[in-house]
Amino acid sequence: MHRLMPWLNAALIGIAIYLGVAVWGQHGEKAQWQRESATRTARAAALRAKASEPSAQRRAGQPDDAQATPAEKVSQPLPPVAKPILTEAERNDALEIANREKQSSRRNTLNTYAAGFDALHLPPEKLARAKEILLTASEAAANARKAARSIEDFFAAVTPISQAKDEQMTALLGPDNYDSLKASTLVSSLDWTLGTDMWDGGAPLAPEQLQAIALVQVRNKFERPNWLTAPNVAQTPDPQTGLSSQDAALFAASAQFLSPTQQEIFRRSLIEENQYNAAMRAFSEKQRQLSKAAK
Repeated sequence: MHRLMPWLNAALIGIAIYLGVAVWGQHGEKAQWQRESATRTARAAALRAKASEPSAQRRAGQPDDAQATPAEKVSQPLPPVAKPILTEAERNDALEIANREKQSSRRNTLNTYAAGFDALHLPPEKLARAKEILLTASEAAANARKAARSIEDFFAAVTPISQAKDEQMTALLGPDNYDSLKASTLVSSLDWTLGTDMWDGGAPLAPEQLQAIALVQVRNKFERPNWLTAPNVAQTPDPQTGLSSQDAALFAASAQFLSPTQQEIFRRSLIEENQYNAAMRAFSEKQRQLSKAAK
C-alpha cells in the first residue's frame, strides 16, 4: 500500500491547515466548494428575480435594465443576498458551534506542539507567549482558508502568516530550540508513514532515528512537492534514479542515522512518492481539460 510521506512545507500552517491539513482534505474541500456553489446559485437566482421585477426601479427614479445606458448599468449596485432570520435559540446554537470549533482548533494546534514543548522545559511566561504566537497564526490560517477561492489563493494568503510566525518563534526560542520544536511536530506523522514502512520491511526505526530525520528536514528547509503544484527544479525527479536533487540531499543527510536496509526502504519511499505525485498531477490536468471542454 502506497503511503504518502508528509514533509515540512512552506505553509507549516498546516497546522491549521489542512496539519490534519490536512490543508485541503478531499472531503472537506468538496464540502467547501459545494457550499460556495450553493451560495453562488442563490445569488444568481436573486439577480434573476431582481431583473424580472416590473417597474420598481422606475418608481424609485432609477432606469430599469432595458432602459439604462451602459454606464448606468455598471453604476447600479447589485442587490444584497437576503440573510436568514434566526431565532434566539438558533443564534445560541450557532454561537455554541462556533465556540466548540474554536476550542477544537486550539486543541489540535497545542497537541501538535505539546511533546516538543515538554522536551524544551520552557519557563511559564515563555511557554505562554509561544502558545499565543502559534494559536494566533493558526486562527489566521483558518480564516485565510475560509476566504480563499482556490488553492493558489490560500497559499498566497498563508505564506506571510507562516513567515511571521517563524520569525516570532525564532526570536523567542532561538534557532536551535525552534528547529527542535518544529521537528517534534513531524515525528508522529513520520512514524505513521516511514516508520510503518520500516517496520513492515523488518527494520523498525528507533525514536531517536525518527527525531534525527525530522531535524534534518527542518534544518535543511526541506519542502516535499505535492501533486497540487508543479515541482521546481530541485524537486523534479531524475529520470534515471527517480530522485530529485532535493531527495538526494535529504537521503545523504539522513543515511548516517540508518542501516543499509533502512536506507533502501527510505530511498524506495521517496521514489514512490514522486511517482504518485506525477500520476496525480497528470490525472488532475486531464480532469481540468475535460471540465473546460464541457463548458
